[in-house]
Amino acid sequence: MAERMPTAREVTTPAEDEVCRDVVLPVSPDEAWALVTDPDHLEQWFAPHVDLDLQEGGAALFRWDGGHERRGVVEEVVRSERLAFRWRSHGVPADDPRAVETRVEIELEPVPEGTRLIVRERGFTGVRAAADVAGCVLVTRWAWDLRLAACLGLFMPVTA
Repeated sequence: MAERMPTAREVTTPAEDEVCRDVVLPVSPDEAWALVTDPDHLEQWFAPHVDLDLQEGGAALFRWDGGHERRGVVEEVVRSERLAFRWRSHGVPADDPRAVETRVEIELEPVPEGTRLIVRERGFTGVRAAADVAGCVLVTRWAWDLRLAACLGLFMPVTA
């Protein structure tokens, strides 16, 4: 019987404009910091290609298989505690709901089991149609759940 993969959970009931997820990683905040800021680590669980200039005003680039790309700007860096950036999809028409710019905040919180990794993404009300806002929020929740499960999966034993 295969083990069930732990999943991210919703931290709070988000506003219509926010997605908030978290997962507890069995590592120290310094080790978790490397997982969320080092491109080599990010490429293991977040996106196959990552460029991240880890300073305020630095550029961020995340590219997935199939060519989808998000580009952004780093807004806040507090080592081993917090990273924030704004990003948007690149190469989509301005009226596409994916073209909205959102802010991603990643916080690391020490807990007895290791480090709680909290992700908040806000700004979906920039999407023109209310139905598109709801759709963007749902897709974003799903995407963060997948990404955080992949991050946690780095610590799961491989079974045959």
